[in-house]
Amino acid sequence: MEAGTKAFVSYVRAYKEHHCKFIFRPQDLALGRLASAFALLRLPRMPEIKQGGKGLEGFTPSTVDPDTVRFRDKAREKQRQAVRKQQAKERQAGAEQQQSQQRQRKAALQPEVHLPAAKRRKQREREELEEMDREYALLTKLRRGKITAHEYDVAAGLASDSE
Repeated sequence: MEAGTKAFVSYVRAYKEHHCKFIFRPQDLALGRLASAFALLRLPRMPEIKQGGKGLEGFTPSTVDPDTVRFRDKAREKQRQAVRKQQAKERQAGAEQQQSQQRQRKAALQPEVHLPAAKRRKQREREELEEMDREYALLTKLRRGKITAHEYDVAAGLASDSE
């Protein structure tokens, strides 16, 4: 099955890339009958084949899933299973990486959420109240002698730490 699929892909690509385009016209190639001649169970994924396109007459996909067909040689079957597991891991890692990249792109492209004016005013008021509470707490600490005047000025942003 693998050899038939590889041979089919090679044949179609060679036919497409041949220099005598007026003789070897890929659009006139009967891909469905060719796939049947190569005893394919399913058509391979390739850009030359468009499902439902011209030239696919004469090919009916098999009801047998090609992934369930085992090799007679046990060593070859183990190798196939190992390759399939590795490919599944790579697909999963690629999908996770693609999702994280999409999330990062969305975060980078999305500007700040535009809030209605009323919500922006309320948010600004909340932030101002929180800032006043912080400054009041600092002033209370200064009055009780827990911090110095210089520490108060630095924490309130009235002076720099180096002064």
